Amino acid sequence: HAVDRGRAPEERAVALRAPALLVATGAYDRQLPFPGWDLPGVLTAGGLQSLLKGGGVVAGSRVVLGGTGPFLLPVAAALAARGA
Repeated sequence: HAVDRGRAPEERAVALRAPALLVATGAYDRQLPFPGWDLPGVLTAGGLQSLLKGGGVVAGSRVVLGGTGPFLLPVAAALAARGA
């Protein structure tokens, strides 16, 4: 449904038909503070993925990923592909 804002002050819902629907819910990195979380080289998964996509940068071969959810899997795969 959609709300027709062009007819103020009356609001009404209308049904729409479309051949396809894209739902983009959005996402963001959640930063959870822990001792040392603000040190150089400590990144969110999204920040690390941006570095990897931008230039393939990996600071070292020993990497720890922590967290939950499917977003860590592509980051881990990208790190492994670059020898981390």
